[in-house]
Amino acid sequence: MVRSATALCAALMAIGFTGCDHSDRMPVAKVTGIVLYDGDPLPIGSVLFNPLNGGPTAEANLEADGTFQLGTYEESDGAVLGKHEIIVVAHTFPGGAGLPEEHINANQASVSLIPEYYSDFAKSGLTAEIVKGKNEIKLELSSKEPEKTPAK
Repeated sequence: MVRSATALCAALMAIGFTGCDHSDRMPVAKVTGIVLYDGDPLPIGSVLFNPLNGGPTAEANLEADGTFQLGTYEESDGAVLGKHEIIVVAHTFPGGAGLPEEHINANQASVSLIPEYYSDFAKSGLTAEIVKGKNEIKLELSSKEPEKTPAK
């Protein structure tokens, strides 16, 4: 009986220790930034950075002053190194301030505060290169449609 209890404790300890192993994580670098819409800070929304060479995405919610700190494995640990495509999503409800409780209590469909193409990786046109060290990203969004380049 004592031997089986000892074996059980050893097994539980082994599981606990392996659960803390982060060796499968890709290296990340700190990323802070700001999202501007027509020159003004975007006060609500989220950003999502998707690495083009594979790996986990990084995300952040915008602060009221438009700033953000990306997190991949933890809330603000940064993003994996390399080139990323980026989307920005900013939805609220008519007359709302974009607060989470408005989403829960709303009986209306949400509306985007920015053009919808910014929430599509294929259309946003937003990219960034994340390098070792600290990265500061400025995302400048516009209400004007981007100019279309003719196909060649």
